[in-house]
Amino acid sequence: MFAQVSAAPVKRMAYSLFNVYTILNGAQSDENALHFQIHTGTLGAFVSVFTAELPAPGIYPFEAPEKGPMRRWLQWDWEWSRRQLYNLRDLGILSKVSEIDAMRQFTLRFGQREALRR
Repeated sequence: MFAQVSAAPVKRMAYSLFNVYTILNGAQSDENALHFQIHTGTLGAFVSVFTAELPAPGIYPFEAPEKGPMRRWLQWDWEWSRRQLYNLRDLGILSKVSEIDAMRQFTLRFGQREALRR
């Protein structure tokens, strides 16, 4: 990965990454491994990241945020994220959330700037 870097700096970098993830509760560590964990975020962070991924009003399938980078990078629990969709509906940012049989979609009412303002 870092062919030009000797072993000592690589070890320090790895140690720093371990510390960052464990201090921020993004992972637990033992001597040689990080064990990542799914967790919840905050509604404000969810709105910000959600509208960055889906910046335009429209109808979107649940798979859009479920399989998007938000879930992978931030390791947010999907059930928690799904509940946030209903919170966004209650706040008026989403106009509709539908979970009928196999059809699961939501309607984003505003673009990113207006959603964040609200």
